[in-house]
Amino acid sequence: MRALRNLWAPTSRLYDRGDEGQPQKRVLDCSIGWQNYHDGNSWREIDAGHSEPDGNGFHARFTRTPRLIRLGEDGKKRVYPVPGNDQVWVQLRKPEELALGRPTSKRGGIWTWNRDAYAFSLVVGPSGIKFRLVLKRPVGVNTLHIPFDSRGLTRQGRRLLHDGEVVALLRTPTITHAGMNEDDEPIPVDVRFEPGMVVLEFDPAGMVYPISIDPPLDLQVEADTDDCIRYGATTFTLDGPQVPYWCHTSVDDIQWGCRWTSVTVPQGATIDTAYMSWCAIENQDNPGVTVTLRGEDADDSATFSTYTDFDNRLRTSASASYVVPSVSMNVWYDTSELKTLIKEVVDRASWASGNAMALLQDDPGTTGANISYGRSHDSDPTKAAKLHIEYTVAMAGIVGSRIAQVF
Repeated sequence: MRALRNLWAPTSRLYDRGDEGQPQKRVLDCSIGWQNYHDGNSWREIDAGHSEPDGNGFHARFTRTPRLIRLGEDGKKRVYPVPGNDQVWVQLRKPEELALGRPTSKRGGIWTWNRDAYAFSLVVGPSGIKFRLVLKRPVGVNTLHIPFDSRGLTRQGRRLLHDGEVVALLRTPTITHAGMNEDDEPIPVDVRFEPGMVVLEFDPAGMVYPISIDPPLDLQVEADTDDCIRYGATTFTLDGPQVPYWCHTSVDDIQWGCRWTSVTVPQGATIDTAYMSWCAIENQDNPGVTVTLRGEDADDSATFSTYTDFDNRLRTSASASYVVPSVSMNVWYDTSELKTLIKEVVDRASWASGNAMALLQDDPGTTGANISYGRSHDSDPTKAAKLHIEYTVAMAGIVGSRIAQVF
C-alpha cells in the first residue's frame, strides 16, 4: 500500500491500494492515541527509540516523537509541548532522595539506573515521558522531592497551560507491589506542589517489596477525555485504566463510552462491516458477560466531560449485542457486528466525512460476578480501543468501490 502522507494526521494514517490492483480503495488506520509526528516536511511514524546526541546539560534528543524530548544522564528530562517553540518547556529532575550517577543501560527510549536498593528508569513514549522507581528493599524513604521547572507555561493543579490551552498533564502516580493480586487496583500516591518542587508521599507499611512507583508526564491530554466510565448515581471518571469495562457486577448501571475523531466515512455510505477492537488488561476466565452497544446519534460527537454530559447523549435506535469471551492479558479482541448502528450515524443529514463518532455501552441491567476489562488510553495509548469500518460508496466514474478503514 502507498502511504498518502500528505493526508496523515497525528492520530491517523491513510493508504492507497491502487498499487495492489484495487484503484480507489483506501485504508485509514486511526486510534485514540498519537501514531505520527511531523518532521517539518511530512508526517512520519513515531519512533520513540530513536535519539540524537545533545548538549547544554543533556545527552540525547528524541526527535521522532510528536514533541521534542531531551534527556540527561543525571536523570533530567525536558519536554517541549508546543511544536516549533523552543521557549516553552517543562523540566523535571531526579528525586532528591536518590543518588543516581550514570545510567547502567540506555536502550532506545528506555534509560535505567540500576542500584542495589532501587532501580530508576526514564521511558520515552508516543504521548509523553514517565519515570519508574522500583524500591527493591526498605530504604527509609516515604517521601520523594522532584525538582520541577517550566518556561512559557502556567500551572493549574496538575495541568500545564500555554496561552490558555492545556498542553501537558502531570498524572497522579500509582504504586504496585509484590503482595498485590493480579486484579488489584494500583494504589494512588499523594501529590502536592511546592515552589519548584513536586512532592510524592506514600506509606510502605503493609506492602511487599519490590515496590514500584510509576508517575508519567502526559502531553496528549485531549485524548484522555475520549474514553470514560460512568456508573451508579453520580460516579464518572475520565482517568480510569479500564475502558471498555464489560461487566455484570453489583455496581448498578455501569456504562462506558469511546470516541474516535477523523472518521472519514462519507455521508450515506453503505457500511459493509464494522466492529470495535479492544485489548484485555488482564486474564479473565469468566465468559458470559453480555452487553448492548449503541452509537451516539450525533453529527459530530464531542469529547466526554461529565456524568450529566454522558447521560444526555442521544443513542442510536440500532444496537448490537456482544457476548464477551474469556480473555488473556494484552491480547486484542473484536466485538460483534456493529454495521447497523454505524450506518444510522452516517445516514444523518448533517453527518460529514471527518467528523467524530462515539460508541456507548448500555447498562447491562443485571448483576453478578463476571467482569472483563479493556485497556483505556490512560492505561496505554497504544492499546486504546480501535474502530474498524469497511464501506462501499459510489465515486465519480466508479460504482461500488469498497474502502476499508480502521479507527
